[in-house]
Amino acid sequence: MKSIFQLKITLDNFKPEINRTVLVESDIDLHRLHLVIQYAMGWDNSHLYYFENNETRYDVNEEVYDKASNYDFGVYKVKLKQEKNNWDELFAKMPHMAKYVRVPKKDVDCREKTISEIFNNQGDNLSYTYDLTDNWKHTLTVEKILSPEEGKFYPVCTEANRACPLEDCGGVPGYTLYLEAIKDKDHPNHQDMLEWLDGEFDPEGVDLKKINMRLTKMFTSKAALLLKA
Repeated sequence: MKSIFQLKITLDNFKPEINRTVLVESDIDLHRLHLVIQYAMGWDNSHLYYFENNETRYDVNEEVYDKASNYDFGVYKVKLKQEKNNWDELFAKMPHMAKYVRVPKKDVDCREKTISEIFNNQGDNLSYTYDLTDNWKHTLTVEKILSPEEGKFYPVCTEANRACPLEDCGGVPGYTLYLEAIKDKDHPNHQDMLEWLDGEFDPEGVDLKKINMRLTKMFTSKAALLLKA
């Protein structure tokens, strides 16, 4: 039987917090969870992303770590064609050098992992990074594991605090400068920053009803049905 995970999505490095609380089914895969985050937060889904924990990185890159690699350890020089996620050959040849090697995290296709395979208990968390240039890092935390309510649509956003930053604004530093400019009429970039969004941007404003309309539309569309196939 499916469970419902109550996840808190927190955008890192902001006080007060920019966050969302969502309810998602336990069999949702990480790629669909990415879409939930995009629609709940208010991002445009126009950049690459990945999830990660201490051991594993989850993304949609088909060619990570499976190319020929060169390693130079002083007098030891090897050129190995590594199998994906497999460093056993290197360590078998030079076990005493293992402590000098920074082993990359295992790379797993996010379309092949459901959240019930990632999260086990209340308090579990996972990192999510969106836009590898602006580097928007989020922390996902399991707040509760619930039973589904009959007749209720999932995913659903139950709480939202503060507006999502602007796309392509330069990450946390750029968004911070943007907020400073629109608040200060004497700031040299005040007018230019206001014109970025036609003079309208409320950093505290968020529309929970609109978020859920977007989630419902996305997850009842033909595209969503294909994702579930």
